[in-house]
Amino acid sequence: MATRSDMALETQLRVVGKETAAPAVRFALTAVFTHMHSGPSGRRRGGKELVRLLKVARGTAAEVGEWRVVRLLQDSLDYAEGRILRPDLDELYRVYRDGARKVRNRDFVASSLRAGHEWMVAVSEAYLRDHPGASA
Repeated sequence: MATRSDMALETQLRVVGKETAAPAVRFALTAVFTHMHSGPSGRRRGGKELVRLLKVARGTAAEVGEWRVVRLLQDSLDYAEGRILRPDLDELYRVYRDGARKVRNRDFVASSLRAGHEWMVAVSEAYLRDHPGASA
């Protein structure tokens, strides 16, 4: 199977770049991006060289002890070599793509529930003022 080098892989590798703190790993990722963007007429390049560069980046991350980055690079390598399908890669790393949206949604739901709760308390207190003998 041909080596994949597409937007999904590039997005995944950008996530890896955000996760790493080691300059050596960032340098190795720069080499991967340089190779990917050196194709003719703006097309991404793949091939054996891409696989080799991904393996170098993975090895560099292992040398500096960034095991989370090693895992991310292994998944990138598996995707590039066709061992992970694109829907599976998207599902594995959806949290990176949807993380900010989920926080906004959570905050919206929390504020809606808070407003509903405050309204319920206000209505209940007004009812109790009008009906002092009321009980549960």
